[in-house]
Amino acid sequence: MELPRKPESITSCNCSICGRIGGMWAYYDRSEVTITVENGTATYRWGDKQLDFVRCQTCGCVMAWQGNENADGSRMGVNTRMIVPRDEIADVPVKLFDGADSWTVLEGHPGWGGF
Repeated sequence: MELPRKPESITSCNCSICGRIGGMWAYYDRSEVTITVENGTATYRWGDKQLDFVRCQTCGCVMAWQGNENADGSRMGVNTRMIVPRDEIADVPVKLFDGADSWTVLEGHPGWGGF
């Protein structure tokens, strides 16, 4: 993945799909991100059918999500767990988002982690 800049923050969500794939998201405009995969990508359209999750066809890792024709197609979430080396983003604050219940940002989390 080629990103235009270091993310200002990272969001860890506990909804059913994010919890399963371990997604920790940095947000960009879709036009700013380039994903290059040798064997191509595949998408999975989830839930209310407004997001396409983009995965590598070789290893299956989810690299990003993007809004599709049913939503704002310009926004993209990049899975920061795919950023190597990881130390490049170690100091970026992580926000915990309760996508499973309250649909709010949870306060007071010390950094990297999950639910």
